[in-house]
Amino acid sequence: MLIKTDLNLSQAIKNLGIKGRVINGEELRSHTTIKIGGRAEVFVDPSSILDIEKIIVFANSNQIPCFILGGGSKVLFPDETLKGIVLNFKNHFLKNIEFCEEFIKVGSGVSTKELLRWMIENSWGGWEFLAGIPCSLGGAVCLNAGVREIPDGEKHIQIGDFVKMVKVMDRFGKVMILDKEDLKFDYRTSNLRGFIILEIGLVKGEKKDASLIKKRIIAFLNYRKKTQELGLPSAGCVFKNPLDVKRSSGELIELSGMKGKRMGDVVVSKKHANFFINLGRATAKDFLLLMELIQNRVKSDHGVWLEPEINVVRNL
Repeated sequence: MLIKTDLNLSQAIKNLGIKGRVINGEELRSHTTIKIGGRAEVFVDPSSILDIEKIIVFANSNQIPCFILGGGSKVLFPDETLKGIVLNFKNHFLKNIEFCEEFIKVGSGVSTKELLRWMIENSWGGWEFLAGIPCSLGGAVCLNAGVREIPDGEKHIQIGDFVKMVKVMDRFGKVMILDKEDLKFDYRTSNLRGFIILEIGLVKGEKKDASLIKKRIIAFLNYRKKTQELGLPSAGCVFKNPLDVKRSSGELIELSGMKGKRMGDVVVSKKHANFFINLGRATAKDFLLLMELIQNRVKSDHGVWLEPEINVVRNL
């Protein structure tokens, strides 16, 4: 894959003058919420935006796959070594949170848990609905993460409703600001998938007593604990809810009698049928086989093809 060089990939990256860590064979399962995956050919912990720019330009110029890793949810890595570069965004320089005139500026590497902690410490509410979603803000915005409002569960809240601007880098290393009018958010997707998200501007927050913020966070967490598997390794919801269908993916899977269905050490949750649980030694192969089995069964029973919500990463 390296054009006009006989150097191995990790050495070629080090020769770019990268200040961060460059690691061969990092175990990927330890970086994901489902705890599945082989090793990365090269795993990079960048130390600055300049590091990211150098790697992105290098990868694009040499046609080398480069995967951006945030919180590690909604992703399924292959069992074998993942060829190319995994760029880790859980870094200190991407974890800033600060007040600006019109919004709160949040680094893309900030986890939802870190943002919620900041909200309590600063008595600033507005995004309590993110409680229990195990991802980085960059991933949450790219996938337009959301939940049903509580207690009635009828209204749907999504992070895209609160985004005023996003600072991004394209695959050529160019950094730009995308304003509200440049952004498009739909159910579990956005037009940000082709960019590397660096910072997000969140609006509609408000000064609020810390005890009220805590109370609302706990309410969302309790709701999730009742309806989802939070204490066991999972990737979150596996399939998107189908549009123009009254029933959710979880309901369709349950109606097809697939709750508790097991493939190797991957099992469909008995609490929420759209969650697959890792019982300890799950593989990507078994996860994908279970996905395919359920897709075919739901299609046969209900005439609906379930689209994956998780990102299935494959070697090119």
